[in-house]
Amino acid sequence: DGRISSFLQLETEHKIDSPHELIENDGLAFSGHYLMGQGFVVSEGEALRLCRLRGNADVIFPLIRGDDINNTVAQTSGNYAINFSMRSLEECQRNYPECLEIVRATVKPERDLVKRKANKERWWRYAEARPGLESAARHLDQVIVLPFTAKYIFPTFVSARSVFAHPIVVVVRPSPEVYACLQSSVHELWVWQFCSTSLDLLRYTATTVLSTFPFPSATNDLKRVGAEYYSYRQQLIRDRRVGLTEIYNLFHAESEVSQDILQLRSLHQQLNAAVIAAYGWPDVSASMGFFAAERLPKGKNVRFTLSGAIRRELLQRLLVLNLQ
Repeated sequence: DGRISSFLQLETEHKIDSPHELIENDGLAFSGHYLMGQGFVVSEGEALRLCRLRGNADVIFPLIRGDDINNTVAQTSGNYAINFSMRSLEECQRNYPECLEIVRATVKPERDLVKRKANKERWWRYAEARPGLESAARHLDQVIVLPFTAKYIFPTFVSARSVFAHPIVVVVRPSPEVYACLQSSVHELWVWQFCSTSLDLLRYTATTVLSTFPFPSATNDLKRVGAEYYSYRQQLIRDRRVGLTEIYNLFHAESEVSQDILQLRSLHQQLNAAVIAAYGWPDVSASMGFFAAERLPKGKNVRFTLSGAIRRELLQRLLVLNLQ
């Protein structure tokens, strides 16, 4: 029999110190753009004005931030960002002079003071322009984003034609099956096991918790349940006119018995069942209830989730899959 270590890991003849990054997850996700300059950000009105001028629509995008995903009904900042990507200064001057002048006036003075030579000399570009992300998202209509800091896990579909504010995580396989796995309690227990935390907030990264996660095989049931769950969750935001953090505060409150929240809990249990079935583990129960969760402060640690015994069993199996 395997022993459970202090890190809740299965100790077999192959001791697992920490999960490995998986080849199958290469290119799955990227960290968002690091702008280094608030001057790249423009209001919706300014963006509309600039887009009426020739060519500027090519370099102006909605700005997506983690806090907006967590806490607003629209899940958008309402602002836009100028993004010249990897274009040369000469090309920007020739094709987008109005946008370049805004950046020259508002970003360049800040960049003139920074120590890193590349950021100082290439002041019209983001400090981290993320060409890999932009290349992967170029032919997509949507991507899935996950905020870096959150109370809960909130995978959300947004337009691929956006600027994603660092350190938000951007998943470029935007299918209902991938969404179902990311939203499930199975992925949640993996994240809480291996992420860093701040009080009752998790820190979600493309490397530590996502590149290491062993996804199950895609199934039609996973696709169906993922699409149904997401559609209901988004409608719930609109109906209640509150952000996702508030929705999941209610989801995890044992005293909350509103029909719409009970329905979300029921769908979550169905989603967990579909994910567990996709792994081929019919002997593992998807039953959920109110249980104390690991790594959360006392008084804030009761969540509507899988039982501790089921979580430990699933974690063992996931770690073995990771090693394999």
